[in-house]
Amino acid sequence: MIISLPQAASLIQNGEVVAVPTDTVYGLAADSSDDIAVAEIFKIKGRPEKNPLVTLLADVEQIYQFVNDIPPHFEELAHTFWPGPLTLVIPIDVETVSTTIRAGLETAGFRVPESTTTRLLIQKCGPLVAPSANLSGQLPATTPEELEDIFGKKFPTLPADVHMSGTPSTILCYHDNHWIITRQGAITSQDINNIIE
Repeated sequence: MIISLPQAASLIQNGEVVAVPTDTVYGLAADSSDDIAVAEIFKIKGRPEKNPLVTLLADVEQIYQFVNDIPPHFEELAHTFWPGPLTLVIPIDVETVSTTIRAGLETAGFRVPESTTTRLLIQKCGPLVAPSANLSGQLPATTPEELEDIFGKKFPTLPADVHMSGTPSTILCYHDNHWIITRQGAITSQDINNIIE
């Protein structure tokens, strides 16, 4: 069910889950500060709770509410590839990110999506957790029609304002004082090495 931005904001603020466009696939979005809403995402997807969730930000500046120290090259990476399909996993202030989102880890993943609509939603509601819109282990949705097939015609969905490639974001983790690609996706290793080497 296609909904407007104000409708999506109202649902998010009331603890509901909404499908939102990113730039890779649709995501299942909920208020990152609402543990009950976050738990609902795991239930909807059938996702193991040991798998951490990515948090979508409206801009680079929002990262500072979650961290005590910024890793080397983080700002260069963020300003080069955000908005876009790069997820950066970094050490965080564990008091600022629910253990449900980070699966008990002391790190969390963040990215800024290319969708202007979704970034406006984040500006209204705050950072959103938003893993891919699919049942765990299956292909994620890239169109409202695919979302209907998976979750039914009444599932609230923001219309896409970007082309979603279906290629996942590249995941880049800062661990033991260096960056490691843990999932190769839309951003190439060469693109990243041009920044961090």
